[in-house]
Amino acid sequence: MNQARVALAAMAAGLAVSLVNARADEPLDRIIVSASRTPLSISATGSAVTVITRDDIERRQARYVTDLLGQVPGFAVSQSGVAGAQTQVRVRGAEANHVLVLVDGARANDPATGDEFRWEFLTTANIERIEIVRGPQSAIWGSDALAGIVNIITRSGDTAPTVDAYIETGSENTLNNAISGSLQAGTLNLGMSIERLSTDGGNMSRTGSENDDSDATTAALSALWNTGDTLSVRFNLRSVDAYTQYDSVDYVLTGLPLECEPRLDPAPLVPGEPVINPGLCLGDHGH
Repeated sequence: MNQARVALAAMAAGLAVSLVNARADEPLDRIIVSASRTPLSISATGSAVTVITRDDIERRQARYVTDLLGQVPGFAVSQSGVAGAQTQVRVRGAEANHVLVLVDGARANDPATGDEFRWEFLTTANIERIEIVRGPQSAIWGSDALAGIVNIITRSGDTAPTVDAYIETGSENTLNNAISGSLQAGTLNLGMSIERLSTDGGNMSRTGSENDDSDATTAALSALWNTGDTLSVRFNLRSVDAYTQYDSVDYVLTGLPLECEPRLDPAPLVPGEPVINPGLCLGDHGH
């Protein structure tokens, strides 16, 4: 009887140890803020949630955030031309201005473009994490979040000082280079990055040979001050200087992009008519 009891106790102890080890090996549930404005685990939210980490970005070698969003269920990405052209993101069939975009918690939708976000200029060099919540979130975030939320979280300082840099080149004279660094001094974390992505682009029109080029430079600075266990203060500064060429569209006959070469002489397009935009043809624009 004593031997049986000892064997049974040993079996129970072994089972308990195996259960503890199994639980220790299980990945912890991710914590998100976007779904409720307060930290919650994904399993505790009542919405469809996707989280893209820095490891996911580096593994997929994505240069634009839209390259990642195109693989998220329920997302549709449309781009009107080459790199740098107008890009729209729709969620579950809603309009592009029904998606609220946050950058480190700050609203980033552009009222000048019908309250849409300028996805064509958002690169991944300084992004640490992307939280995506699909479905109506207007009760929490307002009417901009009718279809969902995309929360962009940028990189901040690490424990040890770090400096990262890369340079890439490709076809159409494409050049992508960036440098970033981070530093922690006591309770203060500092991070900075500068990235430039330029390309000669291509010709979207079925006529002519003029390429539509683009150039985007993004600079970011972040500071995080941990004042205690329950309070932290964060400062973010982000600047984007971008330029894109694109062709006008023939809405009357073909519905296709129009091709025309830049005019360098001040002569009017039609004899007797005033000069319109000297130096640029009517089908060539920059912004």
